[in-house]
Amino acid sequence: MSTSSQRRLDPCPCGSGRRYKDCHGSLGAAPQHASQRDAAAISRRGHERHDAMDLDGALANFEAAITLDPSFAQAHHNRGLTADARRLCARLAGIGVAHANAGHCIRG
Repeated sequence: MSTSSQRRLDPCPCGSGRRYKDCHGSLGAAPQHASQRDAAAISRRGHERHDAMDLDGALANFEAAITLDPSFAQAHHNRGLTADARRLCARLAGIGVAHANAGHCIRG
């Protein structure tokens, strides 16, 4: 995470709801292992959102996890799967086809 692109009073990109300066932008830099733990927690929230078919929210979580830990392979993988699911749902909704996969896109 680069402090040059993130302003200290902006919301933290990790999704915690705290200001950047009070979270990952604190002047005493967090150790690397803390960022990895945070990235894993955010990625788990992405899984929950994906399961609830909140695909936009899931993408945001996976991207935040990647921002915190660019080497987090599972977050990269899940981001790709979620982006594919979002494209599939958009295509099925646009066609209006009753299809076995449509149930995956439309729950309720």
